[in-house]
Amino acid sequence: MVWLENEVAEYMKRQQMLSRFRRVYVGLSGGADSVCLLLVLKTLSAAEHFEVRAIHVHHHIRGAEADRDMEFCEELCRRLEVELTVVHVDVPALAREQKESEELTARRARYAAFAQVAADPNAAVAVAHHRDDEDETMLLNMLRGSGLSGLCGMKPVRCMETETGDLWVIRPLLCISRAQIEAYLQECGQTYVNDSTNALTDYTRNKIRHRVLPAMSEARGEEPESLSRTLKRLRGQLAQIEDYVLQEATRFADTHAVWENGSISVPVGELKEQPEALQAYVVRECIGRVRAGDLTNIEAVHIEDVCGLLEGQSGRQIVLPQGLKARRSFDRLVIGPEGETGAAGGELSIRVFDGGLDFYKEHEEKIRRSVYTKWLDYDKMVTSFCLRTRRSGDRMVIGAGGEQKKLTRILMEAKIDAGLRDRWPVVADGDRIVWVCGYRIDEEYKITETTRRVAEVTLPAETAEWLKEQL
Repeated sequence: MVWLENEVAEYMKRQQMLSRFRRVYVGLSGGADSVCLLLVLKTLSAAEHFEVRAIHVHHHIRGAEADRDMEFCEELCRRLEVELTVVHVDVPALAREQKESEELTARRARYAAFAQVAADPNAAVAVAHHRDDEDETMLLNMLRGSGLSGLCGMKPVRCMETETGDLWVIRPLLCISRAQIEAYLQECGQTYVNDSTNALTDYTRNKIRHRVLPAMSEARGEEPESLSRTLKRLRGQLAQIEDYVLQEATRFADTHAVWENGSISVPVGELKEQPEALQAYVVRECIGRVRAGDLTNIEAVHIEDVCGLLEGQSGRQIVLPQGLKARRSFDRLVIGPEGETGAAGGELSIRVFDGGLDFYKEHEEKIRRSVYTKWLDYDKMVTSFCLRTRRSGDRMVIGAGGEQKKLTRILMEAKIDAGLRDRWPVVADGDRIVWVCGYRIDEEYKITETTRRVAEVTLPAETAEWLKEQL
């Protein structure tokens, strides 16, 4: 029992899981894995100086069995004196509304609930994935036709972007197996609940767990632990290769990608000069930038289809998941929203006036009344003001002391519908968000006593008309 706790503690230190988090929320389902995680972290919390809380998400999928799981979690947390938050989500109804599988909807809803409860920047959510889960996920992604990313395993520490904000996720149990978890709970005398669907082989993951992995171990004539070590070693090697290719893909996109009207494009000639593997990662990087980092439902076959446009004629196009479209436009490969390209179309009107703060005060009332025109400190401009939509990592200064906030969070707090956020117009100065149109401007670009020149920035008519319909 002590061995497992020490193993997890050392793994968490190696992965620097607690370097920035003082509060850890355990995603508690009531199953063996999450119960083990809660017990271990509760034991370690005093010595490692962090607070443990728990979150249980009731998906309303399994009827009385789901109610039993919730009640078990409530009783366990009462006994351990751990604060528990229960979140109810009607996954079947949500899945019908969004026209996707209950499994995918449940995952999205679960992590969105985690992000909402664990909103403290000093908090992380611990999930109970273990070494066997990594083996299963690796083979599952292989069957789905995944590229390197899906074969590299789960990240021990990861920042996820969800519908309700950014979420830091840690996985302290990746260093141990399911058998070790069950042995630990047995030694502790701790019970847990069983999800009846885990025993079914209707789901692909369960088939891999109950049939494929045992058959692979039997074919090798070795214990399951030996196969697990082989897969772990392979994941580590693939992860190193992918890290290098990702760096090269990012470098290519940073150098060659051009944004226009919410779409991103790269030169076909330069991309075709790169190795095929790198071409695929450049395409993946571009899709990620258009989707603010969200690559959900983007699989290897989609990447291959986009790469196929490099050899096609101008005008060819393909439809991608997530409402995206890729097309060949003469010597450019363009990736962007399908159909409506959003509100960030046309050119900004920019006029520059001398006079600074005094000039601004003379016209302040006029500017305050206008939703579509803002006056900014022209001399703070680093590159040039441009109209575009959001990109992954966009931030804005929101406080006089230089405090920053992610654009994703600003749009969410402004109660902008999730379906509009990718198309919402913003004015940027290079990588810096200057104005979230219709809402606020960056604190450091506001007119002050030190301002010498004032930039009058006016949105194009089509953008103003689009905003008028939304506000």
